[in-house]
Amino acid sequence: MYSLVPAPAGLLFAIANTGTGSVTASTVGVQRVFTVLQVGEEHAISVTATALAGGTEVARYKLGGVGLGSSDWGSTTVPGASIDLPEFIFMATADTHTLRVYAEGSSWGGPGLLAAVGFSRVTVTEFTNESPYSLAPTV
Repeated sequence: MYSLVPAPAGLLFAIANTGTGSVTASTVGVQRVFTVLQVGEEHAISVTATALAGGTEVARYKLGGVGLGSSDWGSTTVPGASIDLPEFIFMATADTHTLRVYAEGSSWGGPGLLAAVGFSRVTVTEFTNESPYSLAPTV
């Protein structure tokens, strides 16, 4: 049994390993499909990560989208401590995209907690283009 600090409301990502093995970077994590994105507009996704246990093999995470690229890595290692992962900005090429929080790759030599992190405050922001029309007071 592993001891975890209370998880924030949001997504939970935890993996316990029982033997030896490895995980390739950016192949595991959590994902969500976002719909009704404005095609051709820039969007940004931001997420807060909270370490739920210390001594895990994976402590670095990044944001990205399937076929869209990804942000830089962010680290969280102190149980209960939260960080904002580096924001990921992308251009919507469709009205639906799969956005992910990727885990860094790792290898391990025995039983232990591979990853234990909570993700909260998931926000997708749309940056709209300025309108050619302006609102002005009537004279």
